[in-house]
Amino acid sequence: MKDRLNPPQPDNPPELRVRMDHMDQWHKEMIGRYGFYIHFVLDANYANIHTHGVAESFDHPDLQIVINIDRQTASSLLHTVVDQIKEGKVIQTGVDYTEIANLPTRFIRATECGRPVLRLIIPDRAGTLDKDTMDPMFARQYDNLNSD
Repeated sequence: MKDRLNPPQPDNPPELRVRMDHMDQWHKEMIGRYGFYIHFVLDANYANIHTHGVAESFDHPDLQIVINIDRQTASSLLHTVVDQIKEGKVIQTGVDYTEIANLPTRFIRATECGRPVLRLIIPDRAGTLDKDTMDPMFARQYDNLNSD
């Protein structure tokens, strides 16, 4: 098999390139072991934290978080939701949930890399989920529902 490396980018020097065949194998292992995995795309101003495998493994849309929160918190939130999905819960849009993180959360439909996802909306510091009344930094979660 020909050696496949991730594409070179100006901010991706050769010593940081990952062999794509190793990544493909890791993806398969995670799906086989857990049924899904979490992919983090983060920088100082942008977040696209999303799952892969939930749709295929549990017949439920994958999940996404677009607010820049730490990896441990994001992982905990997404694992909590996936655990509930594994137990048969169907996450719906238009419903406010309090059992996910002991704070109000909401899901909206979005698109991530051409596939449908349910975006987890995290409340602002006052616990507000409504776009029109929440802190503008948190209201950005409702923007760009097509995050391709």
